[in-house]
Amino acid sequence: MARALTQSQHLALKYLESKCPDFVSPTEVGEEVGKQMGKENRHSSFGSPLCRKLVDLGLAVRNEAGHYAAATK
Repeated sequence: MARALTQSQHLALKYLESKCPDFVSPTEVGEEVGKQMGKENRHSSFGSPLCRKLVDLGLAVRNEAGHYAAATK
């Protein structure tokens, strides 16, 4: 059974989907999600765990440069 995404994971997924098919850095994801949540100065240490969780769930993919994109269906 699939677990529900947290608000920040959902925002990260929506951001990756908006950039698809491009890959984006976890820093960019962290900054954007942080901004949307009213938490400025977020970066890769915030974005990386969000993206890794999305990869674990099969909702995103990671390239060799460590950047992420929404998984295509």
